[in-house]
Amino acid sequence: MKMPNGKGMIGLAKERLVRAVNQVLGIVRRNGRSRKVNRYLS
Repeated sequence: MKMPNGKGMIGLAKERLVRAVNQVLGIVRRNGRSRKVNRYLS
């Protein structure tokens, strides 16, 4: 599957995937922290 612009497209797709994964992980971490904080506060 070697195409002229294959590398560029794959690179963009990987960047988007990494960004999406990082966003999800960040949200999960924030939710986990907020839940722990709520437990301590309540």
